[in-house]
Amino acid sequence: MQRSTLVAFITWSAVAAAGIEAAVPATGNPLGNALKDMPGQVKRSIRQFRTGCGVMWQNGKDARAIKRTVQHDGHQLSYADLLLLRRDKEDFAKFLQAGFVWFAVPELFPFYLISFPRSAPSAFESDEQRAKKRATLVRMRTRGALDFLTTLEEQAAGGGGISFRPALRTTAAIASCELAEQLLQSRSVSQALVYVQSSAATPDPKAKAFKALQRITKAEERRSPKQRVGRITGAGKIALDGLSQPALKTGCTIIGSSGPKLGMMRRGALGKHLENLVVEDSALAAQGLETLSRDELLEACIDRGFGSIRMSEPRLRKLLKEWLDVGAAREVGGAYEPHRLRLAMMATFAAGAVRREEDSMSVLPRLAYA
Repeated sequence: MQRSTLVAFITWSAVAAAGIEAAVPATGNPLGNALKDMPGQVKRSIRQFRTGCGVMWQNGKDARAIKRTVQHDGHQLSYADLLLLRRDKEDFAKFLQAGFVWFAVPELFPFYLISFPRSAPSAFESDEQRAKKRATLVRMRTRGALDFLTTLEEQAAGGGGISFRPALRTTAAIASCELAEQLLQSRSVSQALVYVQSSAATPDPKAKAFKALQRITKAEERRSPKQRVGRITGAGKIALDGLSQPALKTGCTIIGSSGPKLGMMRRGALGKHLENLVVEDSALAAQGLETLSRDELLEACIDRGFGSIRMSEPRLRKLLKEWLDVGAAREVGGAYEPHRLRLAMMATFAAGAVRREEDSMSVLPRLAYA
């Protein structure tokens, strides 16, 4: 990248970020305040951009160092190591995406930042911005759960969109409504999971998904431990074959991947997330939860469909331990497909989170559950 282009990209990013922050001043003349605050906003944005680039560079070095430490089978990375590897890949992808928008349609770059606040790499986030992002994810989870229930009832009544087989869809929606009713009436996660865990069963050996998962498992066994670290195999995406579009959309909303997307893109995003959860759950179970910081606890809980910035550290730790215990109890014997099981667990934990005010950060959903 030429020096002049890089300087222009940094300057435009800083100006765009400053414009976002100064767009809605609290008091006084909006235009005058925005112009007055612009120099300071630009300086802070440039400083934040430089800091973010430094963090990304350091994260990349640390990620490569982690991969070099994997020498033999059975080496267990910590949750912090896995989280770093995931952030390094995601931040790099987001940085390239933002750069592509800048080079392709530079006039739309500030609107891109405004419309998609999650498009910024985590390395560029301040503590305040990270807290706002997590609060947004919590509210998205609550909205997604309630929207899903509304969609089920609309489909059960014979409406809710176009279908080439309306009778079949209506029958399936009625059955789903009955399951949802039983799940919502449950007062414990284990009891609620009973009603949806059938969807997490291992695919039939004659099914295409089962054969594809077997091929992936055998291919991964041939790879060295170093090659397997942080690798997304596609098993999570394959495991989601047959999942309804409303359920797929809700799953993506819970993990913060919203917006108009094709079913294939939704399956890819959700499947990748579920793959990360399978590996990270194993690391958390091995190392225990006592050493996790509050930031790591929040990240782990919100990734799994529960928890919020309002919850205390002991409460977050208790919920995360419950998640691990519920998953471990059902993984014995191989009756459940790991990725499907995580999705079923996310559904039950998210449904429980909506009824708790501190967990949903909303009052009205809790009253609706009462």
